[in-house]
Amino acid sequence: AGEVRTFEMEYQKVLDKRGRYTGAFVSVKDRTEEQKKLNEERYAATHDKLTGLYNSDYLYSRIEKRLREDPETRYIVVTSDIKGFKMVNDIYGTKTGDEILINIAKSIAENASSDTIYGRVSGDKFGLMMRRDLYNEEVFTKDMNKANLPNEDMFYPIIIHVGVYEITDRRIPASVMFDRAFMALATIKEDMQKRIAYYDANLRENLLWEQRVAGSIDLGLDTEQIVPYMQAQVTSDGKIEGVELLARWM
Repeated sequence: AGEVRTFEMEYQKVLDKRGRYTGAFVSVKDRTEEQKKLNEERYAATHDKLTGLYNSDYLYSRIEKRLREDPETRYIVVTSDIKGFKMVNDIYGTKTGDEILINIAKSIAENASSDTIYGRVSGDKFGLMMRRDLYNEEVFTKDMNKANLPNEDMFYPIIIHVGVYEITDRRIPASVMFDRAFMALATIKEDMQKRIAYYDANLRENLLWEQRVAGSIDLGLDTEQIVPYMQAQVTSDGKIEGVELLARWM
């Protein structure tokens, strides 16, 4: 098959000085290169350069458009993150790291259903939105682990953690939906066994509480709410051999 070319055709009537029709001509211009450049610019604006998947902005816009057009179907947002990916880059170099990301992107594209929307969110983080009824944890985990390593001799384990948020509030931006999935993922990021975590209201409340506590430490120190206590370290026969210093938040 030959190259597809784009032409612009313009039909013009020819009139004499009295305005009477005397004929016509057709102007044909080859716009192939201009159209090709335009398509490349559009692609670059909406796709990730390394993996060819949607970039985060276009991923979010496509998801929000789908949710507006299909208000009845239940969807979930799924995110993934490679444990210790910076270490992979440090040990094997960024070229190997890029090859791993490309393999993961291929695995997502090959295993996603036709109506799944997916892309690269940032760095080693990928995300997708899929129908709730098509999600199966066991199958999904198996598919995520199909990403082949570029080097069979690699000794550093490639562990992918996944966070899932079932879309219950369609009014929030897609970026916030992904934030919630990443919140769930963060709870298992240091876990070597558990690979998938799910977002729920309790998780959100716990995270908000932790942030409230962490954000109040400076105030607690400034207002002397946090005070030191010494607890004696006593042997079995009652002899004090030392003390343990404790900080209590009153």
